[in-house]
Amino acid sequence: VGVDVFFVISGFLITDHLARELAETESLSLARFYARRVRRLLPAAFLVLIVSAILTYLLLPALEWRRGAWEIFASAFYIENWALAAQSVNYSALNDAATAAQHYWSLSVEEQFYLVWPLLLLLAWRIARRAKHRPHTALLVGISLIAAASFASSLALTTSLPAQAYFVTPTRAWEFALGGATAILMTRVNMRPLNALTLASLGWVAIALSALLFSSLTPFPGYAAALPVLGTVSVLISNTDRWASPLSSLLRNPGVQWLGDVSYSLYLWHWPLIVFAPYLLSRHPSLLDRVAILCVSLALAGLTRRYIEVPGQRSRFLNVSPQRTFIAMASAMLLIAVLCGTLLVAFRSSPASQSAVPEAPPQVVNCEGPRAAVTDGCDSPFTTPIPNSEMGEANAYYNAPDLCQTDHSILVFGDLNTTTRCDFSGGSADAPKVWLVGDSHAQHWQWLVFDLAREYGWNVTTSYVGGCAPGDVAFIGYHGGNDPNLARRCTTWANAVVDELRVDGADLVFTSAFTRAQQIDDGSGKPIAEQWDEGLSRTWQTWVDVGATVVVLGDAPLNVDVRDPQCIARNAATPQNCGVARDLAQPSDPMLTAAMHFEGSGVVPFDPTAYFCDEVQCYGAVGGVPIYFDADHLNLDVTRMMAPLLIAAHPDLALTPTK
Repeated sequence: VGVDVFFVISGFLITDHLARELAETESLSLARFYARRVRRLLPAAFLVLIVSAILTYLLLPALEWRRGAWEIFASAFYIENWALAAQSVNYSALNDAATAAQHYWSLSVEEQFYLVWPLLLLLAWRIARRAKHRPHTALLVGISLIAAASFASSLALTTSLPAQAYFVTPTRAWEFALGGATAILMTRVNMRPLNALTLASLGWVAIALSALLFSSLTPFPGYAAALPVLGTVSVLISNTDRWASPLSSLLRNPGVQWLGDVSYSLYLWHWPLIVFAPYLLSRHPSLLDRVAILCVSLALAGLTRRYIEVPGQRSRFLNVSPQRTFIAMASAMLLIAVLCGTLLVAFRSSPASQSAVPEAPPQVVNCEGPRAAVTDGCDSPFTTPIPNSEMGEANAYYNAPDLCQTDHSILVFGDLNTTTRCDFSGGSADAPKVWLVGDSHAQHWQWLVFDLAREYGWNVTTSYVGGCAPGDVAFIGYHGGNDPNLARRCTTWANAVVDELRVDGADLVFTSAFTRAQQIDDGSGKPIAEQWDEGLSRTWQTWVDVGATVVVLGDAPLNVDVRDPQCIARNAATPQNCGVARDLAQPSDPMLTAAMHFEGSGVVPFDPTAYFCDEVQCYGAVGGVPIYFDADHLNLDVTRMMAPLLIAAHPDLALTPTK
């Protein structure tokens, strides 16, 4: 909401400035305009990016260096919003930790606005002059058309592509445009004090309500953004600073004025401090720590305003000509690009970048990894120090053997290829046919299946769609929100998987999904748990009817939802410090519960809880091995260590071409 207010004010100020210049000179000095923007915004922005690049290398795990480098680079070139929009279509990116430059997306939108807006205003002004119309009226009409088109795109994209809609420039341009329209209208509006005070008060209330009532579940920007945007327009157009009022007195307060002066640098500094603080403190920040972060942010903002922002604007050297300003800008961008390149080289030289997964599964001794939790004689499996707590690409659950090839002939939905074939049988005609289906929580079990397939000569097919469970249920969304597009995708894929398996047949079907986060409701009024039971059972019965044994891999305990995701990295010597109450970390898993309730034979539930939890708590490491790769997916090494444990629990699953 603060960003939306900022966009409106930015559009208001810049349009007011440009309209005045057009009225005085009938033209715009674009070079001088862009140079002023560079001197105003880039010195502080580039300083924070340089510091962020250095601290990313010094403080963050090597696995974070690559994405940090790319986002700092994108921020320096003011395309961070488009980079984040591109990432938002990647389901796995939901589990990525925030980078120190993530907040630059809004500054990227603003810079793109500054690049285009003067050209549009100049074009509208000249068209009006040639047509002998009033230029200010032409500006208002042109701005209104842009606002209407942008608002329409915001409504459409917020519905169809909500993650991307949040970041891309077209869905935000209307906010700048309404600020610009307000600047034009201000010259024609002269309200009485009481009316102005009423309008301003309503505007402040609208902004406050937006901040208090909106949440991560609010579709945004879309219709919802109109509340803070129109609230800001109301405050601006009321122009209450013309006369004494409680609001104008508040805004003239020296403390409020100072906060306004440093607000840009405060925005730049606050987010990197939030990102780096847990690594500096070696713990999740407490309330006192957060107050300290705020104080440090304010101090850095004040210093940056005094020694970087103001000198940058007043620099005699830079003010000689726009060309000098642009050369300085290019030099700073080159420096940041070199720093980012250095960070990428450092990542590629680190063990975290090694993505090759050994062909042979790890040789596990009794008291190492998850086996330690179920083997007699292993003392305190959840207190064993961790020799290597840093996760790298070789630990990534989404890695797959080279022999796995995408199948473009089945289960393709637009540009989404869901299916791969992995033949571990050497081409044997009678090899057992094995499927693994689900979302990324099925995918993080895939190396358990691959190792068994290599040992027993299986022909494996995998099919994954992020956020979806293969079941005959009425999807409505994911993680608490309604998402019609995801619901349609899940339903289409789930039905297609059932049909494909009915036709193709299978000996074994492994399945898993993060059903705790998937929202379903068929409108029947039945409890959601009952809807899961019935819908999953219908799907599994279809597979059982064609001769398959369905193996339901229960979900691992929650991780980032209940503990700091860097807890194990910070407590490698004492991993028990990352224990979380079992009832909190391992709530009911709808898929596993449905497997236990399945009537008849052919469905095998596998509950991994005993390998990751004791009777009281669930942990982030077991037997000296980290359990998780990221926020909620298993470390690939752990899933490989689980393969023999699954067969030990269910020997009948060891199918071979002759069995």
